[in-house]
Amino acid sequence: MAAYLDQFSAEALLVIKKPPEAAPTIVPFTTATENNFLEERFICFGYRYQYADGEFSATSQFSDPAFTSKFFTFSYESFLNEGMINSSNAVRISYNTGGPLVTGIELLFKEMDNPTIKVIEKIDKAAAGLGNDNTEVYIFDNQKIFSVLPEYEILRSYDNVPLLAKAQT
Repeated sequence: MAAYLDQFSAEALLVIKKPPEAAPTIVPFTTATENNFLEERFICFGYRYQYADGEFSATSQFSDPAFTSKFFTFSYESFLNEGMINSSNAVRISYNTGGPLVTGIELLFKEMDNPTIKVIEKIDKAAAGLGNDNTEVYIFDNQKIFSVLPEYEILRSYDNVPLLAKAQT
């Protein structure tokens, strides 16, 4: 494709902010830490982009739950499968860093039965030295306090677009 004479790309002029195309890939694993935040939770991961104008994209799709059960252990006292707890206590999250208009990335998680989305990490691409459209890895092991996104973010699958433009020509 020929170089743009005015150095603008079509994506830079669009009103809709492009969300991540796919859910992050996850790999649960076990570390030596004793604290297991994931033990009885079905945690799903996602992310969203922050653009140069301060706007955020819609969230990506959420991953499958990061849950690896232990071996089946039937308890005759409680009639429960006591092996139905997570054997992993950490997750390796792989995500895409987005195009050149993306300035930051927010890694997110939510419990499968709860619509509340929590922010794991806010990553500044320039400060972290991340390139464009690369796959990066983040290790989640619950060593932080999380902030919460508003509840309407779970239902936001796209950005609102005005029906009448007021400033573009």
